[in-house]
Amino acid sequence: MAELIRRLTRLLLLTVLALAGLAMAAIFTLSTLIALAIALLVATLRGQRISAREYWKQRQSRRKPMFRPGALRAGDIIDVKSRDVP
Repeated sequence: MAELIRRLTRLLLLTVLALAGLAMAAIFTLSTLIALAIALLVATLRGQRISAREYWKQRQSRRKPMFRPGALRAGDIIDVKSRDVP
């Protein structure tokens, strides 16, 4: 009987945790949808479009490139061999 109560308690705890996780996921999804709706409304009022590709290009154009084209020469690349040491 004690084992049955212990298992039911574990099942109840697991169920509560699963439902709490489901609720958090639903809240996150709902808040994301609300944020996207607000962004769409603001963009519509400003007469702009929302496009992930345009946003990405705009963000990337502001960044400094890490490597200049042609900065690496063929002699700069070194092949390294590694081995596991026990």
